[in-house]
Amino acid sequence: MAPPNEQLTVQATLPDDKMEIPKAMDQAASYLAQASNYPPMSLEAEKKLVRKMDWILVPMLLVTATLGAVDKVAMGTAAIYGLRDGQ
Repeated sequence: MAPPNEQLTVQATLPDDKMEIPKAMDQAASYLAQASNYPPMSLEAEKKLVRKMDWILVPMLLVTATLGAVDKVAMGTAAIYGLRDGQ
């Protein structure tokens, strides 16, 4: 154990160059292979990113759920009128 007056220095062993990426790797895997070269996000930047994704994904989920409900009602209406199985 080091005495309290001495400072310990720790150096990160991250490569300076980009890692070698195999050609069979897709874009997502190549991004994840390089992700260790980037510093972690700040809390403020992470909240901003989550908010941006919410603004994109929530309306898409709303439209998808609405179209599913409309399709279900249309199928029920078709069954009432006797239009089952493409008749």
